[in-house]
Amino acid sequence: MSNSGEENKLNAEFAKLRATVDRPNILLAGCTGAGKTSLLNEVFKKDIAKTGAGKPITQKIEKFCDDDSKVVIFDSKGYEIGSEQEKNFMDDVVGLCKRIGTDEDKIHVAWYCIQAPGARITDFDIESIKRMCDTNTPVAIVLTKSDQVSDPDAQALIQVIVKELPGISCFEVTTKKDIKSLQSNLDNLVAWTNDQLPESLRMAFIAEQQRDLERKKIKARSVVHQHAVGAFGIGFSPIPGSDAPLLLTNQYALLARVLYIFGMDGEKDKYSALIKGIMANILPTLGKWTVAQALKFIPGIGSIIGGLIDASVATSLTLAFGYAIVETAYYARRNSLDEFINSDDAQMVSSVIADVFNKAFDKELKEHM
Repeated sequence: MSNSGEENKLNAEFAKLRATVDRPNILLAGCTGAGKTSLLNEVFKKDIAKTGAGKPITQKIEKFCDDDSKVVIFDSKGYEIGSEQEKNFMDDVVGLCKRIGTDEDKIHVAWYCIQAPGARITDFDIESIKRMCDTNTPVAIVLTKSDQVSDPDAQALIQVIVKELPGISCFEVTTKKDIKSLQSNLDNLVAWTNDQLPESLRMAFIAEQQRDLERKKIKARSVVHQHAVGAFGIGFSPIPGSDAPLLLTNQYALLARVLYIFGMDGEKDKYSALIKGIMANILPTLGKWTVAQALKFIPGIGSIIGGLIDASVATSLTLAFGYAIVETAYYARRNSLDEFINSDDAQMVSSVIADVFNKAFDKELKEHM
């Protein structure tokens, strides 16, 4: 099977995922200069508002998404405090939150940005947030640029928020990498957002956010488990011959979903080029190699040579293969191996990744067989 054939199959599965996985709608609200763009950059590692063409939804709100986006961003243009724009802003933002669940533009979660250095939340902000919450839309207050305000001022601001908006979630954040406590609050915002979303929307959000690799890993392993359950239902599969593909028919769907979660599905993504190239070398021979490894762990193997592998073995093989892919993708993302793809060390990186996969697969196979 050619490399191009392998990539075409993966690309077909990626396209299917993009067409069928539901995407969450996230609303960014706040006054002009509240730091919404910087927040997007920190959570998603890209300015979504610049990567996709904005579509006006209302006078004050634009919708940003494209074919590769896993989340849809609704960005309010902000307002000048004390201006006529305040009423238009509130009407548009609250009106968008009121849309019913069947509307494709229904907001699933909102981030309301307030600059911490001002050390104040206005009456207009409080009224806007209350009205948004009244629509049953989950709203988080994000205090941006929190590194620029003293601790006493920050605590005083939070006390006002707690008093005026009891029960609201509030996150002090910064883009400064060296302030770990405030950076960790960005991770907390990601966790809060994931928890507020319906289960059907979490996969796309986890895939798009780039801060929490552990959450990606947990989600990817749950996907492997789902495919393993499906593999059990397949029943019996013939033992492949010397040129046979992987045992299970859902191999590419499983592989594509794991890589999707780790953000490796983009055509222009360096990780995608790396991982797909390695998988193109692994997949054509994995079926034969899998059986060779599996035979070592199956008691009484002589009785099934030339016969059938039962559903429990197929399930175990799926778990081993899937978990090995998860470990490989996690390793690549954690170690930022994309930096080496266009360098002289690209071949070395491919070798390292292949070694990670082989060791993980062998370990998982022994555990599950």
